[in-house]
Amino acid sequence: MAINAKEISQFKKLMMMTTSDNDPEALIAIRKANTILKNNQVNWDELCKQVNFNSLSVKNTHGFRDSYKSYSPEYPSEPKTSSNRTTSSDILKPLQFAMDRCEGSFHDFLESLKYQFQNKGWLSEAQVAAIIKSAVRSGWRG
Repeated sequence: MAINAKEISQFKKLMMMTTSDNDPEALIAIRKANTILKNNQVNWDELCKQVNFNSLSVKNTHGFRDSYKSYSPEYPSEPKTSSNRTTSSDILKPLQFAMDRCEGSFHDFLESLKYQFQNKGWLSEAQVAAIIKSAVRSGWRG
């Protein structure tokens, strides 16, 4: 059975809601998505077989098409100039402060920054800005 355009749109919105840090909201979204699949006699295995995970193509809100390669756990290469990066261990205090006060995918993001800093010894300006912003929003007064 083919899923109609309205249900596909609703399904996409529900899938985005599953990334919520609010567990009840994410759970409700996945259950509603399961209902759409069940009503159309489709299961997750059948749905996933239709997706080429090695080369996802996503249409953004501006109507352009962007191709994305499959996920790679590699970290960005070192910035070309030392002025565009932080090597000071002072960043670990606000980073840990923010990590202690967040959860879900944002916690995973901060954890990846900590891993990068501990293993490569540097963070970009944008990464440092994200850490400081999250720490301040979490109540950091450092």
